[in-house]
Amino acid sequence: MKRGSKLSSLLLAIFMVSSIFLGGCATKDKSVSINKNAEHSNAAKELKVHYINVGQGDSILIQQGDKSMLIDAGNNGDSELVKSYIEKQGVTTLDYVIGTHLHEDHIGGLDYVINSFKIGNIFMPKKTATTKTLESILNAVKNKGLTIKQPQVNESFQLGNAKFTVLAPKQIYDNENDCSIVIKLTYEKNSFLFTGDAEGTSEMDMIKGRLDLKADVLKVGYHGSKTSTAANFLRKVNPKYAVISVGKNNKYRHPNQGVMNTLKYKDIKVYRTDENGTVVAISNGKDIKFNCNPGSYTGYTIKANNSSKQQDRNDTTVVIPTISKKDTLENKSEETKPTPKAMVWVSKSSDKYHSKPKCRNMKPKKAKKISLKNAKKQKYTRCRKCFK
Repeated sequence: MKRGSKLSSLLLAIFMVSSIFLGGCATKDKSVSINKNAEHSNAAKELKVHYINVGQGDSILIQQGDKSMLIDAGNNGDSELVKSYIEKQGVTTLDYVIGTHLHEDHIGGLDYVINSFKIGNIFMPKKTATTKTLESILNAVKNKGLTIKQPQVNESFQLGNAKFTVLAPKQIYDNENDCSIVIKLTYEKNSFLFTGDAEGTSEMDMIKGRLDLKADVLKVGYHGSKTSTAANFLRKVNPKYAVISVGKNNKYRHPNQGVMNTLKYKDIKVYRTDENGTVVAISNGKDIKFNCNPGSYTGYTIKANNSSKQQDRNDTTVVIPTISKKDTLENKSEETKPTPKAMVWVSKSSDKYHSKPKCRNMKPKKAKKISLKNAKKQKYTRCRKCFK
């Protein structure tokens, strides 16, 4: 009996110890499961915008929950880079693919992307071109039984819990860049504006259309060219942050120093792929965080000894729709009769420069004194009340 009693006690002890260990393992497994679920839940509550570093080109991946969208796919040579980056984010389906316009540095890798992923919708502007790049895209679309759609201005679409609205193009322009599809993406209290290569004419049409351009983050148009990001357009957007997709030491001399000066003056933090590499913005619906520190405000400045023949067409063709014909004539007369000190007053809330800080069209406390030359570089135009 004693021997049986001891054996029973031993078996009971073994059972209790085993229960403790097994219970501990179950608790640990449950904890891991909870952590994974929490991570998934957090990801579902976030909006991620990846400005992929494709050099002198554009490619932007957007994720919200289990929904994804791609805006442009870089140059032809960036095809594998863009595909690999998308795969690393765990994306297998692109619910929306947007080719902003038909230039190769934006749609070069689009055919490869279409062939590599499950695609929902494809948006491109209604514009024709006879290029191998476009032909490859059309073949990829046809082979998958897809169709290319042209979204209309003010048309909105859902991307998970986020929404994006088309703001441009208003029409088909002669300038291919102005045909860029422009969208505003909104996620709770945060918003992003993606402008492709839209230049001054399209920017002006968006302003005239009284569209809601306000956004926290602006993807600077046309890689920072001086033919985009006009002063009054930037004032309407009024972003806290700006992202420039641009290649190092590119032959187009982007970004333009005048544009960078304007961004700096307005205290807009700038992130740029030539300095930061791929830039990732993460929004929780209230705040936006970036994966890197802001870049510099250094742009390209044309040296005095550079001849006009050396300048790229992007630097010689200037479109500044913020200035009317009358203003242009006034500016010309002003240039022949400069102010004695060549200093003027400007304000962040206006695109005009003034001869005095107490002009009734300007708040004195927000006035800042800068050189006339610098004001013109930043695309300010003169106040008609100050300069009669």
